[in-house]
Amino acid sequence: MKKMLLFASALLIGFSASAQQRNLTAAKQAIPATPYQLYFQDISNEAALPEINNSGVPYNRSGELLKVEVSSSSNFYGIFSMDQRVVSAQPETNTIIFGNRAGGPFGATGNDLRVAYSTDLGLSWTNFVINPQPTLNFRYPSVASYNPDGNTNPDNMVIIYSGPYTDAGGWKGQFFGSCNMDGSNVKTIFDENDPNVYLNHRNIGLTATPSGHVHVASSRLNGTSASYTNAGWEVLNGV
Repeated sequence: MKKMLLFASALLIGFSASAQQRNLTAAKQAIPATPYQLYFQDISNEAALPEINNSGVPYNRSGELLKVEVSSSSNFYGIFSMDQRVVSAQPETNTIIFGNRAGGPFGATGNDLRVAYSTDLGLSWTNFVINPQPTLNFRYPSVASYNPDGNTNPDNMVIIYSGPYTDAGGWKGQFFGSCNMDGSNVKTIFDENDPNVYLNHRNIGLTATPSGHVHVASSRLNGTSASYTNAGWEVLNGV
């Protein structure tokens, strides 16, 4: 009996020592480490970094970003899916572009496309509307900007847009177009779907490169709304 008590006491002492050792180890590991700070310090080169001017950043006195209304839509589906490209920025020209299905307090209808742009990094915004043909309706547009390689003047940029359109009978096809930054010189092409297409919204990942090449994709569904199959991806490339 005495041996068992001694053995139990030894176990309790061992557990206590082990627990104390783990606590000490944990306390040592809880000391803040600095590898990330050292890493950032090592790679920073203040002489090579451009000077940042924060004088125009729209902050209020509480330190929060100020919110600026730039557009509106006739319903919730001004932007329909995360695949759409609705915002693009061109740091060389201090320009930000936003596009969506129009309507709402800013005017126009849900059949139009509204483009808002800023040439001072978001401090002020200008809007214009692009109207389709009288019997056609813009839907779910993607909007991007083309800035020619080496250009620093916003007036030389071009707005690019793409998406599906409807008529009185439902989904009709795809639209592709461009215009100047001020909304002038609008050029829109309407491409009618093949007869066996149910949906083919070419508004996924719209991209315009500095070389002038434009790319946009779609996930094509063949059949009808009652029965359709995925026919794969389509990518449209333009210049």
